[in-house]
Amino acid sequence: MALRNTVAVSFIITMICFGACSATVYTVGGDLEGWTDSGAVDYNEWASSKKFYVGDEFIFNYKHEYDFVMIVTQADYDYCIPSLPLSHYGTFTALTFDIPGTYYVICGEPGHCKAGQKIKIKINALEIEDPVISPSPSPSPSSPAGSPSKAMSPSSKITRPLPVLDLVMFGAAATALLMLAAWVSHCIYRRLNESIFQAEKSSQVV
Repeated sequence: MALRNTVAVSFIITMICFGACSATVYTVGGDLEGWTDSGAVDYNEWASSKKFYVGDEFIFNYKHEYDFVMIVTQADYDYCIPSLPLSHYGTFTALTFDIPGTYYVICGEPGHCKAGQKIKIKINALEIEDPVISPSPSPSPSSPAGSPSKAMSPSSKITRPLPVLDLVMFGAAATALLMLAAWVSHCIYRRLNESIFQAEKSSQVV
């Protein structure tokens, strides 16, 4: 039983590590500048050149001890209001978003957000790309000859890990929990049998 538990735990750890390795790690603002109010980085321009997905990790490297990270609403982001953050982080911060959507991050130190220390992070769902590339459709008769094609070139597509990994990890965790519950039940059943046996033995002696 102990060996099977060890194998199950090892499998779960392996799957978690595999899933983590498939994500992309970003240093917000780049390795040189990091998270700062210096104005040297336009954080939204930095973000606009990338496409972020569920599971990606965002590292905020602070330049000063009074820099920190707040996740806020869109309105508080627009007006740089740090009084009611949804989440608050200090010193080293590594954020991972598990739900697609747009997240609004600012520095809550007075004046820093208005100086440009703010970023919108748009998280996309994982994609499954079809490996078969269909030919570009022929231009319709109403289209003028020589008009540029709007089809996306295959090289611009980004293939992401299959979300089935999440299902496998969930199944492995559920299996481990069931095995743990079975082991606990076995121990309880064994203790009950020992107690009944001791009681019967005591009654026979009397």
